[in-house]
Amino acid sequence: MRAKSLCIFLCAAAGLSQGVSAQSTPVNCQNAKFSTAVVERFPKVREACLEILSRNSQYYAVFKAKLVGVSQANVRIEPKLPDGTYAEARQVKVSPKRRVLVDGKAVGFDELALGQELTVYIEVREPMVVFPPAQNSEPWQPEPMEVPPPPKTSSTSGLVPWIGVGALALSGLATVI
Repeated sequence: MRAKSLCIFLCAAAGLSQGVSAQSTPVNCQNAKFSTAVVERFPKVREACLEILSRNSQYYAVFKAKLVGVSQANVRIEPKLPDGTYAEARQVKVSPKRRVLVDGKAVGFDELALGQELTVYIEVREPMVVFPPAQNSEPWQPEPMEVPPPPKTSSTSGLVPWIGVGALALSGLATVI
């Protein structure tokens, strides 16, 4: 009976130590379990990630980003990659009244300068971005991250048929004269 109890105790202790050692592996940018949705919206998330931060039992990837656009309800950022280049711009919906902490100062999004480098956090489990709140006591407010639509450019494809018609008209006019 004593041998059986000792065996059960040792097996339980071994199982517990396995669970503890598996949990004690620190989460980093390479082993973080980024959700499929995060990777779809930000394919280079592992490359741009500087470190993983845990806050209120939630993991966040920390990265630097360049501010490339601000509108009434959106901010466009380009995450910085290790080689100093920037990933494709990402759009984040934000509250225009919200103030964030940048270089130790509380500022509104409309006060930020284009090209300014920001520290930004992205949730590991869903495509949500957090800009540091103006006060440490304020809760983090994750904002949805989107891939912005491509910029609108003028297209000349609609002019091609008219150019042909104009050329025919000019050639017809030249033959009359």
